Amino acid sequence: MLKQHFKEVDDNNAEFAARAWILCCLDFLFPNTDSTLNHHLLPFLKDFNKVDGYACDAALHAYLFSSLTKFKQNVEQSSLCGMTHLILLFAYERLPRVREIYMRGV
Repeated sequence: MLKQHFKEVDDNNAEFAARAWILCCLDFLFPNTDSTLNHHLLPFLKDFNKVDGYACDAALHAYLFSSLTKFKQNVEQSSLCGMTHLILLFAYERLPRVREIYMRGV
C-alpha cells in the first residue's frame, strides 16, 4: 500500500515522503477519539535527526495510561483511544489467568 502512495517519490521529495509515512505510523499508534490526525505529533517530526532518539515505548505507555484514566473518570472523553491491542497483548503475556481464560475459550 505504501509503495502505491509513494511510487512517484524522487530524491527531492524523499524526506517529505518519509515524514508523511512516519506521521501515518504515529497516527496509528496514537489515535484520537474523533479519528482525525493528532496534530500534537507534528512538532516531533520537525528535526528529522532526533527521531531515532525518541522513547516511543514510554510515550505509548503514557498515552495509553492517560487515555485509560480519562476514560475511567469520564472527564474529557466517552470512548477509549490508543492502541488498546497492546493492553490486551500485555495482559495475555503477563497475566497467567488471562492467558488461561483465553486459551480455554479458543
